[in-house]
Amino acid sequence: MGSPEPGHWPSPLSARQVAAPGSRPSEVQVADGALFWSEGRAAEGGRVAIVRWTPEDGAVDVVPADADVRTRVNEYGGGAWRVAPGVLYASARSDGRVWAFPFGPRGALSAPQPVTAACPSDATIRYADLQLTPDGGTLLCVRERPVPGAEALQELVAIRLSDGAVNILAAGSSFVADPRVSVDGSMLCWLAWSHPDMPWDASALWVADLSANAAGLLDIDDPRVVAGGRMAPENRGGPVSVSDAAWGDDGALWFASDGLNGYWNAMVPAG
Repeated sequence: MGSPEPGHWPSPLSARQVAAPGSRPSEVQVADGALFWSEGRAAEGGRVAIVRWTPEDGAVDVVPADADVRTRVNEYGGGAWRVAPGVLYASARSDGRVWAFPFGPRGALSAPQPVTAACPSDATIRYADLQLTPDGGTLLCVRERPVPGAEALQELVAIRLSDGAVNILAAGSSFVADPRVSVDGSMLCWLAWSHPDMPWDASALWVADLSANAAGLLDIDDPRVVAGGRMAPENRGGPVSVSDAAWGDDGALWFASDGLNGYWNAMVPAG
């Protein structure tokens, strides 16, 4: 056989291997000295499993073989799970509820426990963008629920893990996303936008102080827009899109904005 043509070479992978079902790891998280990731498995009907890896035990599933960790918020999902020492909080595609999946030091599974109430009909209430408060006592997430004759309603909610009690923190926009708690647990930020805008058109970055209400549930005080939105001051009253907000260890809030030159290429600390 002669030399291969320019741009061609013999491959160690066959067409059968390339087209065969495989897995798709994503959404890496670290907790309690272990590495976790989600893994979409084509050979198992596309279900998503959560895998725990340590040098001692290797890769071990931390959800049962029949669990599919997915959410249909916005129909394409996102942020369907959050891991903490000894427990995984995850949205189950089968019923839309959030479940707690306890696991042992070597990934050994215990019976899952429901965190949210059963839906009134099959998977009509959905949860996404799961985040834990620093003390591990509250789960923050986006809740999407149906409204008869109208578009689904999205709310930012706090779920007390001890009893599943829910408090609505923010509502009124067509969409909410990306709740993030400051390192010291004193502040919350999130993104919101409304029709006809998409988040790349105009999205607002909200900030609020966190406190407990009379019922002992996590609540917010003094919610305010600090960047972005349809009338963003940083763009002389024009629409601005904000994304990727994150709290620094020093309490500064960083985010990407297209308010300076029309591109998401500036990370600027919020005042």
